[in-house]
Formats: sequence, C-alpha cells, structure tokens
Amino acid sequence: MLNLTGVKPVLWNVIPNKFTIAKNYKSNKMKIEVHTVASTTPEKLWLKIKKFIEEEKIKTWVLVKSDQDVEYITHTPSGGQWYQKALIKDSVLTIPLRLVLTVTWFSNLPHPNEYTKGLYIGRFTEQLLEHFRTDLIKLETFA
Repeated sequence: MLNLTGVKPVLWNVIPNKFTIAKNYKSNKMKIEVHTVASTTPEKLWLKIKKFIEEEKIKTWVLVKSDQDVEYITHTPSGGQWYQKALIKDSVLTIPLRLVLTVTWFSNLPHPNEYTKGLYIGRFTEQLLEHFRTDLIKLETFA
C-alpha cells in the first residue's frame, strides 16, 4: 500500500507532498453496495479486496492513504485516461449488512464529471464480479 504522507511518489507526482480528499464525499450518491454471503462479512470482503490489490491479482487498481491515514482505492495506470481522476472509499452499513464503496475525489484536483465517476463504479464492479463472485449475493449501484 502506498502511504503518501510527506512524500512525493512517482505515482502521484502531480500532487504536492500529500493529497487531501474532498470533504463532501459522503454526500456523493454514486456508489456500489455489496451484499455478501453469510460466510463473508463486509469487513472480510474489504480485507480480501485489499489483499488482491496488494498481491496484484487486481492489476489496474492501487491502495492509497490520505494525509489523515484513510485508505482509498484508485485506478492506477500512470498517464492513463483515468489516472488520478477519482477514489473509492469503503464503509459498512447494517440492516441489511453490506459493504458500501463510494466514489470520491481529490480536493486539490478538478472534480470528476459524472461520466468519470460512473466509469470508476463500472470498472470496479467488473473486478468484484470477476474475483469475488462467490462472496456476493448481489451488487447494487447508485448514480
């Protein structure tokens, strides 16, 4: 996992020293809600997703940390079309129990348009279906 506090990694070379997250990410309605099977809690699934990213079984995504030490997932091909456009933040909701993946963005970069946020949701949904199908009951996406 990359920790961006106090360093200027090549991956984030256009962001000075550390990055900050837009404060209103919770008000953003674009998200995936992942309903898991009984044997997989949302927390276990999140750990499994992070492990697959760290082991590069999921190659086009990377874990990053904000200056407040909060983890996010972002699309990673350096210089690619979707590089440094948005972030995905996890949370867990109850009744019913589910993992929620919400699109947010960097506060010091241009706000992504709805198309870009939708692309992040779609691409990450692909990864969930490809790698974690047996852990899921259903996926819901919200615009």
